[in-house]
Amino acid sequence: MAKVLGYQVATNTTIYKETDMQEIERMFDYLSDLGVDGHTITPGYDYDAAKRDMTKRLNLRPEDFFLTRAMTVQKFQKIENWMNQYTFFGTPVYFEFLAGKRDLTCSAWAIPTRNIRGWKAPCYLMTDGHFSTYAELLEQTDWDRYGVVNSVARDSRCENCMVHCGYEPTATLGLQAQRGDTWKTIKFNFGAKPRAAGRGSEVLAYNGVSSGNGHLTGKRAEPAVKAS
Repeated sequence: MAKVLGYQVATNTTIYKETDMQEIERMFDYLSDLGVDGHTITPGYDYDAAKRDMTKRLNLRPEDFFLTRAMTVQKFQKIENWMNQYTFFGTPVYFEFLAGKRDLTCSAWAIPTRNIRGWKAPCYLMTDGHFSTYAELLEQTDWDRYGVVNSVARDSRCENCMVHCGYEPTATLGLQAQRGDTWKTIKFNFGAKPRAAGRGSEVLAYNGVSSGNGHLTGKRAEPAVKAS
């Protein structure tokens, strides 16, 4: 329906320990055949708020669902092939990092979170304080206490994190650039996009008629009856 109405449509997928990557590939085939404009994809990380929610509200064990770094690398082994098959939003350098092909350090300051309490430190996923201005966030946060450097976590909460908000800006800003990264990123974002391969079992789920709440009616809506 959104595509028929002229909207740009993107999907966001989080990968967990239980995720079947072949199933994800079939999903991308299906979505590509529907004309979806692109996708973001990220590993499921066991940050504190998610662990608390899973334990207290759902009575489940976080370790059964969230990925370690090693698991993330294993799950994303085919990401470079997928970049040639599907339209992803992001940077190829970040995807190489997810696949374990290169190392990046965290730049959480580049994608900060601001909420009703102020600028959240150190990042979207961890809360050690809030600041009234972004300048205070930058100046008063001890950034050397966070992230993973040379495979060693400076903070235990950072150990398994490989998510967008910390590592995508590192790739985008070229903070650990290698030769060819700039051209690679330009080509990835502005070059020709992969075409749908027709492998998805396309189902036309919208017939051009809405019941008013975005639901398929199954038939054309009856004309409204005017009150007499």
